[in-house]
Amino acid sequence: MKNRKSKMENKAVTISTQLAIFIDSAVARPDLLFNSLNSEIGEVIDAMPQTLPLPADAPSDIPRVIGTSSFGKFNLNISLNRIDFVENYAPTEAIEKSIVEFKLKCNTLITTISQKYGIVRIGLVGNYYVPHKNPSQLITDLYLNKNKSNLDEITIRINKRDTFKNIQINNVINLSQGQVTAQDYNGNAVIVQLDYNSADNSTPLEEGVILALFKEKSIAYSSKHVEEISGL
Repeated sequence: MKNRKSKMENKAVTISTQLAIFIDSAVARPDLLFNSLNSEIGEVIDAMPQTLPLPADAPSDIPRVIGTSSFGKFNLNISLNRIDFVENYAPTEAIEKSIVEFKLKCNTLITTISQKYGIVRIGLVGNYYVPHKNPSQLITDLYLNKNKSNLDEITIRINKRDTFKNIQINNVINLSQGQVTAQDYNGNAVIVQLDYNSADNSTPLEEGVILALFKEKSIAYSSKHVEEISGL
């Protein structure tokens, strides 16, 4: 019974998944691009988006249009040089099924944006928590020297690079301890973020290459992959 409880305690729970798409030219009308993309993915943003009247010299990566669905399930943000799409999950929903649908929407976004702009980089981010009574000690035992114990704060960042069709990929894992308040859990946890992103490319990537890269690295959206890659 004790071993069974330990396995349940170390099960990763998905908080959110995100796709970031970086383009090679500035978006002239972020509001029109938002409307077009939202339509392509089934108008999941069902509330009025917020348009920010920023000055022309404001940093390109600050969102000009921020869209959030009425219950906070989805976010779609348009900057001058990047597009971010996020889905947030409730522990009680069928998360694996939702993630399959999220990936289909991401494929649609990649295809649609590729027809309008050159995509030079993408990033796939998965955020998770792993319930544990002593997350700081768990991270210490897994990643630090055994004599470093009883730490009040700990954050670990690991990047293991690889390549995909001659594109350099950063496979970043961030781990920290935190407090979680969720529908089915309230307590200490290891907070895990997987950030798999391609290096900035000087020329736009072909649509087929981007889709293949997305398929390869969408393991960042898998809670089982989190458990395997982090050792938790």
